[in-house]
Amino acid sequence: MVEEQDVRDFLNKITTDRLHADSIAKQIEIANVIVENEKSPEASEELVEDATLVQAGYLSYLAYATEFERSVGKVPMPMLIHIDRLERLAKQFLGYVKRGDSTIPNIAGLLVVTDTVSKRFRTLRYSGSS
Repeated sequence: MVEEQDVRDFLNKITTDRLHADSIAKQIEIANVIVENEKSPEASEELVEDATLVQAGYLSYLAYATEFERSVGKVPMPMLIHIDRLERLAKQFLGYVKRGDSTIPNIAGLLVVTDTVSKRFRTLRYSGSS
């Protein structure tokens, strides 16, 4: 079962001041529904959990980007690139669970949120500039 800390770890240990626990919990719930409705009967439990984690990570990062945009008025290009990468990865893992494919890559440490985006978010959020 995917938990909040799993998603935080997947998103390079994103902190609660950037992404609230309730938001992650909701994204996990949505990810569970998506994966459960797409999975093949041949999909292993481990594959389903990995696909759910990737989907929840993608959805949680979208929630983070939405908050970021509300705070500063726009989403920087590095964040948009990261969203695109997460979306492609989420689609890839949905494909795996649809096929029940057990030959998947190890996702631990696969994605890293850049320090540049993190620092810019803190700077813009607390300085009130855009």
